Amino acid sequence: MNVKKIIPPILIVFLAGLYAASFFPYFTFKGEKKFPVMETALLNSQYSERLSEIKISAQNSAIILESNEGFWEGRAISNEGEHPVVHLFPADRRKIEQTIEGLQKIIQVQKVSSSKKNLSHFGLDDESAVLISYNAKGGATGTFSVGKTDFSQRARYILFPQYDGIFKTEFDFKELLYTAARQWYDPYIIPRSLFQQGSEVLSARILKDGSKSVYTPKNSESDRRLLELRHGSLGVWREQEVETSILFEMTSGEMLALDFAHTDDDVLVRAKSTSPDFEYCYHLSEWTYNNFLEILLH
Repeated sequence: MNVKKIIPPILIVFLAGLYAASFFPYFTFKGEKKFPVMETALLNSQYSERLSEIKISAQNSAIILESNEGFWEGRAISNEGEHPVVHLFPADRRKIEQTIEGLQKIIQVQKVSSSKKNLSHFGLDDESAVLISYNAKGGATGTFSVGKTDFSQRARYILFPQYDGIFKTEFDFKELLYTAARQWYDPYIIPRSLFQQGSEVLSARILKDGSKSVYTPKNSESDRRLLELRHGSLGVWREQEVETSILFEMTSGEMLALDFAHTDDDVLVRAKSTSPDFEYCYHLSEWTYNNFLEILLH
């Protein structure tokens, strides 16, 4: 009997492949070890009201958020140059609150490996991972590392120093994965997160080119537009020649002083507040600067 006539050629090739594979154990399929899904929270809710610091660290940069006299002070640190560069900023209060609320939620985590070997495969090595830590008044602390996404692109690998093995979770880390200041700073020229909640502009005294004027809001459309104007990236103030100075008085009694100076590319602004005593610097486009002044002077 001619076997080749009975068995189709494609089946012969398939059977030959299976026979050859039997000599190579790593081609055989074994049942994947399954770990149980566990539930946990990344932040114990009893610490949320006492949280004093959140730190997010990557290979060459870090964001440090500290609770300071009722507002959150931010520091953006970059180590990419010869010397570290540090920028201060008022952190977005609403974003901080949302972040803390999210960390308290019960999430599902599943172990994917019983060991902590081959961390680079999961994006959990020092060069790739994002390290997130927090401190609470009274000494409570927490730390975990976040790596890359798995094949589904929905879950991320996560490492807890106090537990053996590597885990994954579908928790949405959002801004917690970023060490760029723009993800965390209050973006408004008149910051909403620096003063007491509900505090509004009472008046402003403007000094420009030797001329003085006073701005008093009248709850108009232009007044509302003033509060929506945003600044650009953070900057460094180096004895700039001030062209315009504005002193805002808030209904809560707090003060905000803004000094404006032109650079070759845009406008640099130095912002100083009282209660809290805080200073930071940012860039402003020429268009935004002109719109800001137009509202105040008309």
